[in-house]
Amino acid sequence: MSSTEYKSKITWQLDSPFTTNNVPKLSPEHLDTIVSLLSRLITPIGQYRRDHITPSKGKRSTKSSRKQKSAKQQKILSQRCQTPLVPEISKYVIIGLHSVVRKLESLSNLSRKQSIRSSDLETLEIDHKTIVDDASPSNCHFLAVFILSSSMPMAIEDLLQQLIVTASLAHPEYPQTRLVRLSENYHNHLSQCLGIPSASMIGILNGAPLSKGLAEFMTNHVPEIRIPWLEGSSSVQYLPVKINEMENLVVSVVKHKKTQIMRKQNIKTT
Repeated sequence: MSSTEYKSKITWQLDSPFTTNNVPKLSPEHLDTIVSLLSRLITPIGQYRRDHITPSKGKRSTKSSRKQKSAKQQKILSQRCQTPLVPEISKYVIIGLHSVVRKLESLSNLSRKQSIRSSDLETLEIDHKTIVDDASPSNCHFLAVFILSSSMPMAIEDLLQQLIVTASLAHPEYPQTRLVRLSENYHNHLSQCLGIPSASMIGILNGAPLSKGLAEFMTNHVPEIRIPWLEGSSSVQYLPVKINEMENLVVSVVKHKKTQIMRKQNIKTT
């Protein structure tokens, strides 16, 4: 019986003609310093989780515990009264890709509304209330965003860079949000500092307690992200859609059908 035969097949993929993969590459010494400063900042969150939050044991454990809930309810209430307050730094740390992107999108929308307000006076009264609501402390400017996952798709990284540039326009009085990609070696350490099994991304909001050292180091050693076509530069020219040609190996359909027929014939003869 012949072995499986492969043939090459050309496929095409549409891509953006603009290069947006501008995540700065830092030296190992700078990365170590950043991780050290970041660890000191977020360690109180992990310490609080380990001391005062019981990890979930699954749905089965939850169902069985409901039967004993009435007997232990008074004890739980007394323990809650004795539990200390959540560390203040928790309000300034955003964990997870979805949470960080959602916050950046909110800031991007805020910057867009501000630009509309400055260019179109007729919409001032309509958008004023929305702008004031979006400028709440929960939508504070990001000091930095840290990528901890090495398997993040390139498309998401490109989107993240664009969001950081547009979101930073919402607060031009602050330096642009810095983006740092950390290697897989730091993943377990930072996740342990947060007291969670895994973290794909960490965002630090501006004004976080004891973040002055981290802010100064990031501003001095991590360059800003530049995307010319977002800045409206006159030097940017129109570029057609980029088409990537990729060669893949696929199983030959004719050969595959012949192999299946031969296998069926062999089964019948036996």
